[in-house]
Amino acid sequence: MADQATAETTSGGYPIPEDASRFEPLRIFMRRFLRVRLVRPAVVILSAFVLIAIFVDLFPIPGFEEQATDENGLYVSWQSPNADHPFGTDKIGRDTFSRVLNATRAALAVGFGASLFGAIFGLPIGIAAGYSRGIVDEALMRLMDAVLAFPGLILALALVSVLGRDIINIIVAVGIANIPWVARIARSMALSVREQDYVLAGQTIGASSLRIMMRYVLPNSFQPVIVQVSLGAGFAIIAEAGLSFLGLGIRPPDPTWGGLVSEGRQVIITGNGWWLWVFPGACIALLVWSLNIIGDGLRDVLDPRLRGALEGD
Repeated sequence: MADQATAETTSGGYPIPEDASRFEPLRIFMRRFLRVRLVRPAVVILSAFVLIAIFVDLFPIPGFEEQATDENGLYVSWQSPNADHPFGTDKIGRDTFSRVLNATRAALAVGFGASLFGAIFGLPIGIAAGYSRGIVDEALMRLMDAVLAFPGLILALALVSVLGRDIINIIVAVGIANIPWVARIARSMALSVREQDYVLAGQTIGASSLRIMMRYVLPNSFQPVIVQVSLGAGFAIIAEAGLSFLGLGIRPPDPTWGGLVSEGRQVIITGNGWWLWVFPGACIALLVWSLNIIGDGLRDVLDPRLRGALEGD
């Protein structure tokens, strides 16, 4: 027995630190997650956008003025991409590169803010509906169906028109459109978990429904919700860009990717300013793609039915 205990606590003759064993599940999770196809480049792209959003104001890029001027101090508009302005300039000489970088913060704030808002309110609604069943389930799910009856972008547009164009209001408006999706996923998990033996044991000893939902149902419903948060962030970024494109996003002069695309749309027929919509459009596509790939990777790792395929690779 002593030899067995020694073998379990040593590796190559050296003791295994307690911290190493404590973080072993996280290490295994990250190894499996990074083995999923295309996850590594997606993580790199998302990390780059996050770093840009954090440090774009702290470390302004030298040489990229907010507005381009000539030797006489006059603004130079519609400059195509060049060495001084790699993304060109707009109709009043503003550097598009700087504006695209600054718009990253708004996109990420709305994306993750709205997705988390939907999870915070959708998770308890879904758990309450799935665990309680009966009239509570019917009432909550019919309410969620009523919200789903409206397309997400149309619902967000209507709410922003009422609440105003402040970034917090945009997060709330887009987040409300995310609530039903999280609620339906949480409900399906609650329906499954409520039949497990440990939940039945809690009911037998007289534990309250609230205690059972908080202690047993909620922790076992997190995994698919985490995946939905990642996928919902992609929808929120597209919704924010759509609102800005339609003129109902964050108010100017704060730049947004959708607003930049809208500016480029106005001159696309003339052939000028193609850079105004190409570069912000590419940023939207890259960021949403990376979030979708990360969401798919999380699903593959967290879903027990798919985990075996990863372990067998």
